[in-house]
Amino acid sequence: MEDLGSDIILGVMGDPIDHSLSPAMHNRAMKALGINGIYLKFRVPPSLLSDALRGIKALGIRGVNLTMPLKTMAPQMMDSLDEDAEETMAVNTVLNDGKLKGFNTDVGGFSDSLPEKPCRTVVLGTGGAASAVLLALSRLGSDTTVMGRRWDRAVELARRFGAKPMEFKLWKLEEIEWDLLVNATPLGMSGFPELEVPAGAFKPGRTVFDLVYSPVKTRLLREAEMRGCRTISGLLMLVNQGARSFRIFTGINPPLEEMMEAVGLERRR
Repeated sequence: MEDLGSDIILGVMGDPIDHSLSPAMHNRAMKALGINGIYLKFRVPPSLLSDALRGIKALGIRGVNLTMPLKTMAPQMMDSLDEDAEETMAVNTVLNDGKLKGFNTDVGGFSDSLPEKPCRTVVLGTGGAASAVLLALSRLGSDTTVMGRRWDRAVELARRFGAKPMEFKLWKLEEIEWDLLVNATPLGMSGFPELEVPAGAFKPGRTVFDLVYSPVKTRLLREAEMRGCRTISGLLMLVNQGARSFRIFTGINPPLEEMMEAVGLERRR
């Protein structure tokens, strides 16, 4: 690989990929730091992930981020994994330094986005993003329930991360106690069905965190906000995990404010 002073190529792989804002924030960060590089989108369906990862070595690509549905497929294709990738068995950041090193910056990115430690959390979803959220919550000591359409997967994740499994029946959100709800499914994303959470589940004092950021204000966040809940956009986690990935790719602390502005988040005061 060439030194950082030379051209650096980064990217994000996934399918769908058109919605990704990762290029905007990484390209802004490199420009702000005077790095002569580019960050691109690569549409990679699951069947071509192995070929694509071999290709980044051949093409001299410094690193890539992985998004749905590739995160849980990638660990077995890595030469090494960091602790968080190993515990979640999900990779969202791949560094190419002659070998492919897999990282999971979603774990820290989620924790960085929380305003306070949650006591009782419900996580919707059982994919790679859910694994990262569950690991972060287990480290924070949250009493966590995981809801998944795939019951076997929900049971497995609950066992691994000290959570309780529950069937994906959203009406139950009206009956159980929680102070943080995390949507770690693609439901509500542009092109996907909406997430139908009953209105009675939203109460003042509760927090709703939607990892979906396209659209920026999902129906879930709009309805939660209307009923007095505090809401957290997936854009915040996107930036926080992206900042950690940027540090892995470049060895340089990223200009976080520039990255936030690039995706439409207000600068911190």
